[in-house]
Amino acid sequence: MPVLPTRFLDLGLEGSNTIRLWETGGAKGQYISPSYCWGTASFIRTTIANINEHKQGINIKQLPKTFQDCIFVCRTLGVQYLWIDAVCIIQDDIDGADWKRESIRMADIYRHSLLTISATWGYDPDSGLFRQQMDAKSDQ
Repeated sequence: MPVLPTRFLDLGLEGSNTIRLWETGGAKGQYISPSYCWGTASFIRTTIANINEHKQGINIKQLPKTFQDCIFVCRTLGVQYLWIDAVCIIQDDIDGADWKRESIRMADIYRHSLLTISATWGYDPDSGLFRQQMDAKSDQ
């Protein structure tokens, strides 16, 4: 099994509405990672000011729809860990040190991911992974 990135989201139990940011300390395991468009939307990110709060827990309802859908997919597949760049990398640290250190590892993070979920149709994290099925008449 691959070494986990520095931080992960521990999705906990299936019925829980709370997930937490976890510092892995070199542990090994399987995880899923999404590829999505950041767009211009304002959405939850880990910062110096909120990292300790994120380690205590994040209410899933605070997350954008794409992230919520990724949690649903992970839990459905029985995968406990999810890596999302915006939440697992500190976005505003001094001199961007955390971002620089973690972004260098991004190719390995995606390569070792059990599955990469591509949110290809969305223009920002609020779009979600799944589109509503259109009425057959509106397609004509």
